[in-house]
Amino acid sequence: MKPTAAADEGMLVPASLLLQRLHDEAPTDHFTLGWLMGRLHKRSFGLTMLLLAVVAIAPGVSIVAGLLLMIPAFEMIMGRNAPAFPRRVAARSLPTRHLAALVQRAVPVLRYLEKFIHPRWPTPVEVTKRLIGAVVVLLNVTLVLTPLPLSNIVPALVIALPRATSSSLRKRSW
Repeated sequence: MKPTAAADEGMLVPASLLLQRLHDEAPTDHFTLGWLMGRLHKRSFGLTMLLLAVVAIAPGVSIVAGLLLMIPAFEMIMGRNAPAFPRRVAARSLPTRHLAALVQRAVPVLRYLEKFIHPRWPTPVEVTKRLIGAVVVLLNVTLVLTPLPLSNIVPALVIALPRATSSSLRKRSW
């Protein structure tokens, strides 16, 4: 049985389920980052960074994805509740088929990882969010500035894997 959006607040909701919901609720032709942020609400940092990190694994687009990853990373450091992309970036239309292809590849991998990876202990959300933002900025510098072929894969995976697992964490109010 699929948990409802209202039940998401107090429940453990896996990132794979949230991505599947995005896929199911996506507009038929095009979507925007603004639409994506609106659908994710409090979970927007984790899943946005996860999606951008998965895109950053691909050669050729890693620099653009790495630069886009800097936006939510700096906003996490500043302590914002959700990422806010510049209006021009947030309003740009992207083909829904790209989102569908990404979700179809990511969901099985996430489901596999979610079987083994679980939260170990509670951490203060604000401190953790700022620390993760700083680490992502450092990894992005490596991702964007390393000129070697395929050097984007390791930093992008290091960004994606913790995001995939922390997206499954229960939201706590501290």
